[in-house]
Amino acid sequence: MNDPTPSPHPALNAIIGTNSGLFDLRNPEGRMACLISNLQNGIFIEDSNRKLLLINAKCVEMFGNIATPEEMLGIDLKDSADKYKNIFMDPESFLQRSEQLFKAKTKILQEIIHLKDGRIIERDFIPVFSGNQYTGSLWVFNDVTGRTHIENQRENLLKNIERQNDILNRYGHLLSHGLKAPVRNMASLITWIQEEIPENISVQNWENLMLLKRCIEKMDHLIENITQYSNIETQPVNKKEIDLNIFVTELIETLNCPKSINLIVKTLPKVNADERHMHQLFTHLLKNAIEHCNTSNGQVKISCTDDRSFHIFCISDNGKGIAPKHQERIFNIFKSLQSDNTSSGIGLAIVKKITLYYNGELWLKSSLGYGASFYFSLPKKRVATL
Repeated sequence: MNDPTPSPHPALNAIIGTNSGLFDLRNPEGRMACLISNLQNGIFIEDSNRKLLLINAKCVEMFGNIATPEEMLGIDLKDSADKYKNIFMDPESFLQRSEQLFKAKTKILQEIIHLKDGRIIERDFIPVFSGNQYTGSLWVFNDVTGRTHIENQRENLLKNIERQNDILNRYGHLLSHGLKAPVRNMASLITWIQEEIPENISVQNWENLMLLKRCIEKMDHLIENITQYSNIETQPVNKKEIDLNIFVTELIETLNCPKSINLIVKTLPKVNADERHMHQLFTHLLKNAIEHCNTSNGQVKISCTDDRSFHIFCISDNGKGIAPKHQERIFNIFKSLQSDNTSSGIGLAIVKKITLYYNGELWLKSSLGYGASFYFSLPKKRVATL
């Protein structure tokens, strides 16, 4: 007996059932006919000799209202297919394929056919058996023109976005490398000038020199962050098990955190990730928290909770907080709430891009005067099973 796998159309399952015996082609009237006539799919039923037993109005409409459903009953579908083949994009291929399906008597689902008027039709061929005896076939047609066009548009849009992202990443990479050497040369020149200038240099000239040095440092910091942002998805990734208790503790030692700020690290999990990504992610969030802390009694806390298949990390501070109207824009590249010379406006954008790379999420909870808590999720380390 042929496989009675259900149709992808839920309403048809009520007609066919999981037992092919419920689908009696010898009596195509009554409840079955009523159900079929009200379906939004085009449907017709043929017997073992290819005579039309039942067709609904939707099917007739779909193929050009060539006759009424009542007028078509009993016609020879092989002759009818040859008569109306020219409505299809490739008439001969349509005939050959239909005959092939009928002879093979093997169920085919969601096969695409193209009409000359530009429509795209999805069809199912479902042979019906009573025991081992073939009794006929059910054909189901669904107009998927709109859905197909939307899917094609979406696919083209994703390709365009991917291409644009690739161009931006390569541009950022070339830009950062092209600027890095000149900026660092300027920094060296400033240092030499400081060493050689006379002791009686005016206060104004000294301040101008210091301002120039700070601008160069900010430019170098900006170039470094652009490089990081561009390399997140372009450089080879070496994922391995990282114990974040050790990793974050060692990272904190390199941040030169002021003594007035109390850094609290709760128990952290092990993750499967690239060390470079984790270094960038935690560095930017911790630096951000430290910079915005209450300078006289600052506190930064790192914690983690579990949520099904993800670790939920939180890095919080007791700084001045962030107004709700600014909480979305700070994750965009080159957006910063600071107007000083230290912020590049890329740090949180790097954090967001890394989090998304690991299929995680990044969000913020904050209000003015009550500090800020940055949350991000990372997938749990998979445990091997025997």
